[in-house]
Parts: sequence; C-alpha cells; structure tokens
Amino acid sequence: MQNMNMTKKLLRTQRDGIIRSMIVVDFFVILSVIPLGVFDPTGKSIICILSFYVNALLFALGIVHARQKSAISIELIFWIFMYFFMFFAPLIQFLSNKFPWNGKVSETEIVQANAVVFLFVLLYLLGQYTAKRAMLKNAWKKEKADFLTSNLQFSNRLAIALTLICCLLAFYAVFKAGLRGIVASRNDATKVFYSGSNTTVRLIVESVIPAFMAYVTAESAQKVRNKTENPFRFIVLSLCILICFFPTAIPRYKMATIYGTIAVVAFPQIKKKDRFFWLFVVALFIAFPAFNTFRRELSFDKFSSVFGDGVFSTYTNADYDAYRMLVSGLRYVKKEGCTWGIQALGALLFFVPRSIWPSKPVGSGSVLIRNEFGNDYFSNVSCPLVAEGYINLGLVGVALFGFLLGLFSERTDSLYRNNHCDSENVFSPYYFLVFQMFFLLRGDLMSGIAYTLAFVLTGRILKKLSEIS
Repeated sequence: MQNMNMTKKLLRTQRDGIIRSMIVVDFFVILSVIPLGVFDPTGKSIICILSFYVNALLFALGIVHARQKSAISIELIFWIFMYFFMFFAPLIQFLSNKFPWNGKVSETEIVQANAVVFLFVLLYLLGQYTAKRAMLKNAWKKEKADFLTSNLQFSNRLAIALTLICCLLAFYAVFKAGLRGIVASRNDATKVFYSGSNTTVRLIVESVIPAFMAYVTAESAQKVRNKTENPFRFIVLSLCILICFFPTAIPRYKMATIYGTIAVVAFPQIKKKDRFFWLFVVALFIAFPAFNTFRRELSFDKFSSVFGDGVFSTYTNADYDAYRMLVSGLRYVKKEGCTWGIQALGALLFFVPRSIWPSKPVGSGSVLIRNEFGNDYFSNVSCPLVAEGYINLGLVGVALFGFLLGLFSERTDSLYRNNHCDSENVFSPYYFLVFQMFFLLRGDLMSGIAYTLAFVLTGRILKKLSEIS
C-alpha cells in the first residue's frame, strides 16, 4: 500500500513537471513570434531573422532544461539573459530600426553578431559537458560544498556585533545625508559613504558595505525561518539596509542582488516549482525599466512614461543595449584589432590604483562607445560578456569566455544541488552569486568582477569569523 502511494505521488510529480514545462514552452513560443506580428518584417533580411530564431531556439530549450534541474541556478539566469538581451530585445530593435545609442546596425553586422553569440553558447554548453564528465570521473562528485554553496550561520555573539555595525552604518548614513538624501535617486545617493575622487576606493566602499549588510540581514532572515531567534534583529537589520541602500537609490543590479537574496532566504517558497523563474521574468518586463526612472531624480510622476510609447518601446532604449554593444565590439576589433587580453587584465586588477598603473584600461563599455562617438559621449554603458571575449581575443576569446563560464556554472550549480543547499533550512552565499551573474553577463567586466568579488570575499571573511567565534 505504501509503495502504491509513493508510485502515485511520483507519477503526480512527473505529470505536474510536464505540465509546467509545457506552459513555459508555450510562453516562449508565443513571446517569440509576437514581434513579427507587432512590427512589419517586410523588407527585412530573412537571413537576419532566421539567425535570431536559431539562437532563440537554443535559449528557450536551455531555459526549459535548466528549470527542470533546479528552480534557481546560475544556468537559468544565463539562459534568461541570453533570450531577452540577445534575441527578444535586439529582434525588436532590428524590426523597428531603433537600436540604442543612436546606432544604425547593418544586416551583415546582425548576422555576424548572431554567429558570435551562437559560438559563445556552443562553448558554454561544451564547458558544462566537460564539467559533467569530470564529475562522472569523481573529480568533483564527492567534493564537499565550497564556501559559495555551504551554510552560513553566525554565533549569537558575532551576530550581535555585526548587527551593531550595521546600525552604526545606518546612523552614519542618516547623519551624513538625512532621510531625504537616503530615499533619493541614484544621482543623489552615490556619495553617502565615500565622496572622494579615488575611483578604486569608491568602487571598494560601494561594493563591500552593501555586501556586508546583505549577508548579515539574510543570515538573520534564515534564523527567523528556522525559528532559532525572534524577528527583532531581522526587523532592525531590514530597516538599516533600507536606510543605507534604499531601492531607488542604488543601481538595479545591486537592488536585485541585495533584496532578491534576502527575499529568497526569507520566503523559500520562491525556490519551489517555477516561482523564481516567473518572478524574474516579470521583473525584467516591469521592474528593470521602471526603476530606471530614478536614475536622475526621485520622481514617481515619470512612472507613467516608462511604457508611454507602448510595451515594446522599452526594449529599444539603453536598458537593453547589450546586443548593440556587441556590435560595437565587432566594429572596434575590425578597426583597432583585439586588445590581446589587456581589457580582461584591467578587470582582474581593478583594485590597482591608477597612481600605480597610469595606463590601466577603463571599462570596456566606455572604450567601445568612445571609439564610435568620441571621448565626450556618454560612457556609462554595458558590455556583455560575449563582447568582452571578442574584444580581448577575437573569436578565440568568445570561445574561451563561453567555455569557462560553462565550467563554472555547471560546477557551482552541481555543488549547490548535491550538497542540499536548496533546503529551506540553509542560507547559502550561492544566492548572491545567482543574482550577481546577471550583472556579470551584461557587463562591463571590470565593474562586474569588482562587485562580484566584493560579495564573495566579504562572505568568505564572514564565514571565517563564524568558524572561529
């Protein structure tokens, strides 16, 4: 009787999984053909359109496969990013003749860019396959969870000390900027903790402090979930992090990393079934463009203008400039040649001050946009990882970056699953990395590595403190 009940439960689970997969497939089939119905494809190159849809098929299959393995993963973020930023948005831009940054993109460049993306994805898959083979040979299969995929928990004494530090940071923020300065636009709130001109110091301060406070708050949320402490400390920490890093006052990737991780820990139901996937997709459709209205000023009046020219108008603005910057990368290499790894080296050594390394490269997005429009042009733009690979080592760089990302993605996701870190009773720094991966993929690499390493190293230090306290 018990075996029969278990069999029925297993069949019901499999049936539910198939139904959810069919819903996801139907969603992407409908979403993929909508641009052809909204925008007139007459006169557009069939080769260009086909090249978009070949990649779209890979992306959609990747999403379906990734969500079957785990409700939340680095791999899932990769495929979602590729679908929306390397297919959906650029297809709309191509059909409407509206690329970001006053750009005109030729049909030849479209085909070349899609071919580069296709190569990047193939090598990503090869990297994943290589990681799986290594696991089958027991190279990683019995490996214990590393820092990123282990449980992080503080002793009571350490938790109190870290909470007091967070409170002091919040009091300092109020003293320095006032409540109006905190609940402000990104333009007004960037100098609360550091107002100097040293970009290296500012980069470290702006990345370490939010990482520290996010870890402490998420750890407290996990204890409340496990009913090992009352909610008072979590409420205090939540107020502190809201004061120091109010959602309208920080970049969107940082908002997603901080508040997304805390939400996943506090509400583990998000990790079940397809809830994380659908929440993330909705955020891309609505929150991602909407919060851009706070870049210059705190004005809710501008919310109504976000989709003022239609739902699809947002996909032609600078929020979705990743594909356009890939084309800029193709143009840069054609004109100047690849950088032979100098841009990647600058990203890895982001912490070295320019006073020591005067010729230290600037972010790749800035390099590409200024190469096209001159040094006076707005340079706070993206540079997707695939473009970073291309401007560093050409097609070899694209293949190398894709392969290494596939290796890292599969290894980290597998450690997370194999060590049961998806349990509701575990807070893993892995969640920070999942959200941060979106920023790494969009770029540029220098900023992405700086902020990601800040989260990783801050978490590792807190892990060491938790072990010795």
